[in-house]
Amino acid sequence: MPGSHSNFSPATSCASNPFSRTAGALTSAAVFAVASMSLAPPAKSQQQPFAKSLTLVVGGAAGITYDTYARLLGRHFAKHVPGGPSIIVQNMPGAGSMKAAEYMYALAPKDGATFALLFPGSLVEPLMEPGKFRYEPVKFEYLGTLEQDTRACVTTAKSQIKSFADARAKVGIMAGTQRGSSTVDYPNMLNALAGTRFKVVSGYQSTNETILAMERGEADGMCSNLGTFLTQKPEWLDAPGGQVLVAMGLDPHPEMLKRNVPYVETFLTGETKPVVDLIIAQQGFGRPFVVPPGTLPAALATMRAAFEATYQDKAFLEEASTMKLDINPLGGAKVADLVKRMYAAPRSVVDSMARALRPSGS
Repeated sequence: MPGSHSNFSPATSCASNPFSRTAGALTSAAVFAVASMSLAPPAKSQQQPFAKSLTLVVGGAAGITYDTYARLLGRHFAKHVPGGPSIIVQNMPGAGSMKAAEYMYALAPKDGATFALLFPGSLVEPLMEPGKFRYEPVKFEYLGTLEQDTRACVTTAKSQIKSFADARAKVGIMAGTQRGSSTVDYPNMLNALAGTRFKVVSGYQSTNETILAMERGEADGMCSNLGTFLTQKPEWLDAPGGQVLVAMGLDPHPEMLKRNVPYVETFLTGETKPVVDLIIAQQGFGRPFVVPPGTLPAALATMRAAFEATYQDKAFLEEASTMKLDINPLGGAKVADLVKRMYAAPRSVVDSMARALRPSGS
């Protein structure tokens, strides 16, 4: 990154976010170390069978990073559920996971046998437009999240946008899917609150298609989960393959620290920072798993215990490490608390967030 950022400390900047939980943030390697020391095998023999089969709904297309996380969990989850049920993965893409959110809220059975991985943006949209959507995120029951994610805006070697300063001085085309996705919302946020001049071209069906657009030269770059780049296009994170313009997260990520990538807080004012803090709070539940509102308490307890046991499972963590997937988990009660705190934000800050993410004409 440019020399002007050589003295920047992402750790100091991220820690000032009121939603941050720097203490306790773990990589998959760290969770693996804890698991190898302390996890006791589940005492399934003392428990009654839970269900013959479970359905895991994925609010996105097959093959994207969210789907990869869901299927990874699915391969290890059942052994921590009494009776060892089979798991059926059902992809339900549409409207940035809002189709899946509506299904889980109103139609999915409440016996705990159906759970879902949603996009974080689908849990933020109703905050900006109350009453528009047929679900209320604060009423979901949360199993937890596998990742508290970092997001980054990356451009390819072909692009003339080589730094955040370039993004403020020149127009760069950013490929996006739909509103509610970081590929659309985050460049809009940076335009409104940090002075960039990104032109967002949306309508691509998945992040895989936005990657293809960058490869074809249709777009300079995109903003997405860091995990997407680490698993699919790691060569874009360093010259000569490409460059990271800026990172966003509640806590600093080792991959960004070692590259001295500037965090967005560097480019904010006292007036814009509370708005950005609220927007990126969703990264505290980067891969959120939910069950329907009103799920039976015993079923919820069983599913939460199985979720926690899975993210401490040595075999699960070994496979995640092999796949280069970050595992930085947070339990269901804490995710639910974070969602409630977001929905308690001052209306003036929420309105500013809505204006930033939904510019006129978008």
